[in-house]
Amino acid sequence: MPMNSEGTNALTPYSYWEIAFIYAFTILFDCSDIAPLYPIPFITPKILEDAILHDSQDILDPLMCAFLSNALNRKKLIESSSSTRPLNDYINAKVRSQDFDLGYNPLPSQQGFNGLEPDMKLKILHALVEWQLQDSASVRAIIDGTFGATKKGQINPLVPIPFGYDSYKRAYWQFGDSPYLWRERTTLKTGCEWEIVCRDLSELDTFADSLSNSKSHKEKNLAQKIKQTLIPQLEEKQRIQELRDRAAARRMAAQLALEVPRSLPRRERRKPTRYNYNENYDFDFDDDSEYSTKTESRRPTRSSGRLHGNNAINDYMEISEIDNTTWPTPPKDNDQDLHYYHDEIDIV
Repeated sequence: MPMNSEGTNALTPYSYWEIAFIYAFTILFDCSDIAPLYPIPFITPKILEDAILHDSQDILDPLMCAFLSNALNRKKLIESSSSTRPLNDYINAKVRSQDFDLGYNPLPSQQGFNGLEPDMKLKILHALVEWQLQDSASVRAIIDGTFGATKKGQINPLVPIPFGYDSYKRAYWQFGDSPYLWRERTTLKTGCEWEIVCRDLSELDTFADSLSNSKSHKEKNLAQKIKQTLIPQLEEKQRIQELRDRAAARRMAAQLALEVPRSLPRRERRKPTRYNYNENYDFDFDDDSEYSTKTESRRPTRSSGRLHGNNAINDYMEISEIDNTTWPTPPKDNDQDLHYYHDEIDIV
């Protein structure tokens, strides 16, 4: 991969076109309602550009696996760990059919896709996009369904058109929700090349201001389209995306709060209160004695039914003994002393 003056990786004009081509494919063929494609990681031109410059495997490997699975019409997604053999066989088949611009298989024998240089990874990703357009049944279904639903006079959404032109007849391209604006230039020596004109909203606004005073009708229309259409649309989409990100952050925070265990103080068990009653708390002391007064004042405030029941039984037994000693037991009718008993009553 070429280096810049600072000694880091640099992208060529052809690399910019490949990045734009890959990104446009992910935007235009995002039609899961017609035919599902294997999901890819979220990418923007900036993310894909940085992934190529820094050789980010977290972006490039899942992107390659999804593209390869779509092209081979696999029922299951090809994992990165097992992608070397199917990718190698697929590239060899394309080399034999002369459908690969390189004309040879650049994959190392053992390392596979991860062993390639970043610029070679970009070329294979670009080739996989073209091979999906040729071999993928899902991509073919999306193309057929979109063409069939497009009425006469309408623009087919799968056919990209330039965003505008300048006075030099150079075409400008913009895709999706990205503020990236590419300019296509064609020379006899180098052919078709792409370059990045704007990368964010501020650069778009500055570029539109530079075209506003132009005498070219095409450049004035381009500036007006950027100011009145493109920038408001991108600002609205960014605002909606920020609201979605905030809502997702709140849901994640709520989920994390539910997963954190609550530390409540441990509840101590209260021991049951036990009351000890002395059944023989009445001592035979004089009423005037100091100990008797203290004992009576120390009697428990709570009364026990068991104690009252015992006292009632004792009182009843005493009364029964008194009654038996005072009154004689009357004799039976057949007693021999019956007459004596009546005589005794008369005497009394």
